Amino acid sequence: MCRQQDIFNDYKDFLKNLAKTGSSKLFTNGGKEYASILMSVLLDNTNSVARIFSYGFRPDLVTTDEYKQALERFLKSSYKELRVMVETDEAVDKEPIKMLKKAYQEGNDRITLRLITPEDRKELINQLGGGHRNFAVFDNDKYRMEYDPDDFKAFGSFNDVETCTRLTTLFDKAFEKATSLMEETVTV
Repeated sequence: MCRQQDIFNDYKDFLKNLAKTGSSKLFTNGGKEYASILMSVLLDNTNSVARIFSYGFRPDLVTTDEYKQALERFLKSSYKELRVMVETDEAVDKEPIKMLKKAYQEGNDRITLRLITPEDRKELINQLGGGHRNFAVFDNDKYRMEYDPDDFKAFGSFNDVETCTRLTTLFDKAFEKATSLMEETVTV
C-alpha cells in the first residue's frame, strides 16, 4: 500500500511541477485516483475561472479526498468562479452537487450549475470528434479532456491557450442556453 501512495505522490509532484513551470507538455491520466489528483492540482492552480463539462459531476470522482478538498478550497475563494455544465440532472440531490448548491445558497454567487440542452449536447459531441467526452478548462491556459469517462482516461496541459480557447468557446456557447440547476433548495 505504501508503494501505491508513493506512486500517487510522484504523480502529484510531477503535475505540480508542470503547473509551476507553466509547461505546455501534454499529461495523461487513467483511473479515478489519478483523475482526482489531477483535478485537485488544476483547481489549486486556477486563478479566476474553472469550466467543467461532465456527464453529471460524478460523486464517485468528485468526492474523493484530493478532488473534494481542492474543490472546497476553490469554493472558499472570494474571487474564483466555477461554471459546471452537466448532461444529466440525475445527481442533483447527491454530493457534490449538494455542496455546490449549499455554497450558492450561503452567498457564493460565483458558482453556476447548468444542464446542457439536448441539441447543444449533440453539437458539442460532434465538435469534439464524436463519442462521449468530459472536459474542463481552467483560466485560459489549462485543460483536461477525458476521452474515456468510464475509466477516467484523459489528457491535457497546463499551458495550451489554443486548445483552451477552442474548448471555452464550445463550453460558453452551450452554457449560455443551458438550464440552471441552482434554484432548487438543498436540505442538509
